Amino acid sequence: GGAVSLRNLARLTLDPSGHPVHWKLEAQNGETLWIPVDAAGAEALFDAFAALPGLNMARMLQALQSEGKTSQVIWEHRSVQASRARLQ
Repeated sequence: GGAVSLRNLARLTLDPSGHPVHWKLEAQNGETLWIPVDAAGAEALFDAFAALPGLNMARMLQALQSEGKTSQVIWEHRSVQASRARLQ
């Protein structure tokens, strides 16, 4: 078990490398929480994720339906995006 506050979330990734596919929630403090997409109560995550500013719900649903083999970043906090842009 574990918890990550949405206000402290840095990045949301869909990782298909495990079985089942997992959500990877990375907190700003570096903690990571892995949640199977088929975990009990996982449907409630959609409502929580929908509250993330700038989340593209269509992209998230497309990633869930994809049969891809690589992780897909679904959402990043603007501070993470800014840090990544400075490094490029």
